[in-house]
Amino acid sequence: MPTATASATLPPAPQALTDAIATVNAAHTGEESYAAVFTALSTISLAIDAQSPSALPAYVAQHGIAPEPCLAILNQISPSDERMVGLVCAVLGKLLSIMSYVEISARYQLFTGARSIEVDVLAPSRRQPLLLAGFDHPSALVRELVLTALDKAPESEEGVVALAASPILQAAIASLDHESMKVAVHVASILVKLSRTPAGLAAALNPSSTATFHQLLMSDDETIKLRVHDAVAQIATLSDAAFDGVRRAGLLGSLVEDLEGTDLLAKINLVALFGKLVESPSGAQFLERSGTLGQLSNLMASSSPADDIDTVLTVCAAVKFFGRFAVTQMPIGSPQPPSYQPALLASLSGSYNVLPGICTLLESDRVELREEALIAVGNLGSTPTGLRLLDSEAALLNGFVDAFRAAAGPLRVSGFRSLACFLAASSVSLLLARSLCSDSPDDDVSSITERVYRELGGRTAFLKELMQHAKSAFEENRIAAYAVIKGLALHPWGVTEMASSAEFISFLLDRAMDPSRIGK
Repeated sequence: MPTATASATLPPAPQALTDAIATVNAAHTGEESYAAVFTALSTISLAIDAQSPSALPAYVAQHGIAPEPCLAILNQISPSDERMVGLVCAVLGKLLSIMSYVEISARYQLFTGARSIEVDVLAPSRRQPLLLAGFDHPSALVRELVLTALDKAPESEEGVVALAASPILQAAIASLDHESMKVAVHVASILVKLSRTPAGLAAALNPSSTATFHQLLMSDDETIKLRVHDAVAQIATLSDAAFDGVRRAGLLGSLVEDLEGTDLLAKINLVALFGKLVESPSGAQFLERSGTLGQLSNLMASSSPADDIDTVLTVCAAVKFFGRFAVTQMPIGSPQPPSYQPALLASLSGSYNVLPGICTLLESDRVELREEALIAVGNLGSTPTGLRLLDSEAALLNGFVDAFRAAAGPLRVSGFRSLACFLAASSVSLLLARSLCSDSPDDDVSSITERVYRELGGRTAFLKELMQHAKSAFEENRIAAYAVIKGLALHPWGVTEMASSAEFISFLLDRAMDPSRIGK
């Protein structure tokens, strides 16, 4: 919470705060006007905001500011009154922030209204568990308030145990179907935090929780199913134990089955989700062990996609995934990325037949497929390891060169971007060798890049084309051109290449030609 500063709004005077607390405490009687209650809550909120986090508990205790009167107000006002609901939730959120989840659960297990002034403002028939009541509330603001309280459970072992022993966790999981994306994202975040501990993982995947997940997966709404897939996949990538737990719960099968479905948007969203997962430590293993890599390679190899826009989009998504996958699997230096799996890297050209598939797409009649293939080759060659892999796949590298030579417009720009990736990868290799005082054992990587550059047309005419793109009115053209120029400058042979052209040197020295940041 922000501390008070000279420029901030001053906290209310002591008497004003006392009057505000009295007004809020008496709000359940109905004798206070709406305006008076709103003003009183605003005063309390202002007073709390003026305190530092460390000073807030003592301040709240000193002035007798309690959540119960606010809870009573929340129960009385219309759910559609977002202005008042938002203010009440804001005050409650600040008051609950200084409490542990165990304390929140024990103290407010029942919604008993103005308990702080020892008045039960709710009839017995209307009492219900506070947290569960929040999940039943129509307002997303109230659900967010409850989720903020649940967010504190993973902070301690006691909190995890308390949450696991209550039905509140299942209510939270069920909120993955809420219309508010913010609520759904918050639920997934809590589940991931909870699953980082053995007790929390057991709770997130116990029979009741698993049943709730499966019930959501039966929905006809693809958005809800994708949210569940997202949450489950995030849990599965936390550790081997988490993966095994998700597998035993039968939640992986649906993920794989939906990839085989006919819904185009759902399929593309799933592929994008897999692209995020592969960056996590256990993500690559998750995708391989679930059979997803094989399915994605089959998607990429779909036959005759030229006349079927759905297939084209699916193939593009699969190619983009494998380009991203390759980057995460190829170590640039030391240490290796956490997800690095040498066997999986080798499988790109082996069992999954990905590289030959990309080579075929470079010759496609569809511009979209050729562009994705060009970009994928750039991703593959963005590390020294990847460049060597490309060099071992002569057909793919030759296909890239041929596609680049024939490219124009946006395709040409994509080709320049890929070349910039090659140049950056080999420069990293040289820098690593120099930092280790070695005899440049990675000179072969720079040689590969130089050879590709020459085959692409690297001569004076090539530099002239770079200058044209650097002067383009389109930012994407300028960015690609400058990336290549920067990459060339990192190599001795590249410096020699540029120095051989007086026109190019003049272009570089003329800083007035491009006032943009990247030009400078």
